[in-house]
Amino acid sequence: MFGPGVLLRWAQEGAILVATKPISSPVKNAEIGELLEALAQHAQRPVEEALALPPAVYRSAPLLAHETRQIFEREWTCIGRLAEIPAPGDYLTFSVAGQPVVAIRQADQSVKVFANVCLHRCAKLLEGTGKARRIVCPYHAWTYTTDGRLVGAPQMDSSPGFSIEGQALAELRTTFWEGFIYVTLSEEAPPLEPRIEGLREVVGRYRLTDYEPVILENEIWDTNWKCLVENFMDAYHVFKVHRKTFDPTNQSVQRTTMHEGGDQWAYHTVDAPADDSRALAHPDNTWLEGDWRRTVTLAAVFPTHTMQIQPDMLWYLSIQPHGTDQVAVRWAVSIPREILADGDREALVKQWGELLRAVNEEDKGIIRRVREGVNFGSATQGRLAHLERNLWEFGQYYSRLMTA
Repeated sequence: MFGPGVLLRWAQEGAILVATKPISSPVKNAEIGELLEALAQHAQRPVEEALALPPAVYRSAPLLAHETRQIFEREWTCIGRLAEIPAPGDYLTFSVAGQPVVAIRQADQSVKVFANVCLHRCAKLLEGTGKARRIVCPYHAWTYTTDGRLVGAPQMDSSPGFSIEGQALAELRTTFWEGFIYVTLSEEAPPLEPRIEGLREVVGRYRLTDYEPVILENEIWDTNWKCLVENFMDAYHVFKVHRKTFDPTNQSVQRTTMHEGGDQWAYHTVDAPADDSRALAHPDNTWLEGDWRRTVTLAAVFPTHTMQIQPDMLWYLSIQPHGTDQVAVRWAVSIPREILADGDREALVKQWGELLRAVNEEDKGIIRRVREGVNFGSATQGRLAHLERNLWEFGQYYSRLMTA
């Protein structure tokens, strides 16, 4: 958690939240030395010889501490969508590297992200999602405006030298991409947009800013965070794990195309079945052309933002580790406005909710079994299939950052 002294300094300076030194201490544990050496070698492996990551990286607690320092305290994390907080005072909360943050829509329609921590005794200020005219600490009622300024501190007038003037919640570096909100705890993280420009060429076709949020869930799943990221981008498991939901006709392999990604992103596409009403663009959709009117894109912005984008639906996950064998998952669904306006909204939302909850249950079961399997001391690095190219790209990214 952000220390009170550091928060107060940041607040008084009115500065963007930065880390002048690593928030967590460097890992000093012989257990990870061999793993980091293996990852350094893994980062050099070409796609033609792609292997899964070493099984021990999913179970090592010292390595998780190293992940926090090397990845989660330094990289950009998706915490939600702009459309999920449309009006002034609307907010959503999230946790980045175990640290609570809150995004709030401002009176001028901009969005700011703050440390969700009171300047007084570090109590978490807000929970979940909602709307607030003021942010009031649940502990001692210190009160902040939605732009983070401290405007009330009951009984503190009797504390010599104390003043609320110039004090404000620490503000995090924030950027917006295709309607998503990203934050970083680091002042040194390079800007996100240039690093994923190649993915914009694909995702931008769908005009996600026209998709309206209809479902937002926060859950804890029993697996390692890497298992879930890899599973979402794994085109190989669909024919087996999702044969009752996404692939009842057993055609997913034939309809999937793998694409070359970038250093921080990956994607593959799936052609919608000709006889399926799902994944088709509405007649009022005039911007998707040709095959893109029936193309599903599954994409990831590393480390932990995954998304399934269809002409008729957006489903995304934002993932954070919750120890080595649990993961905190925010998953949400949005639907294009032209589709919601042309039918039974309630029935449509129910239909998508039932389908994706069923898909989640299928995935929960299999990635729990993967997490249990990597505990086996002799577990090996299996050879990846061509439909697992995105896993190789994630493994390259992960190995580079862990050994930097």
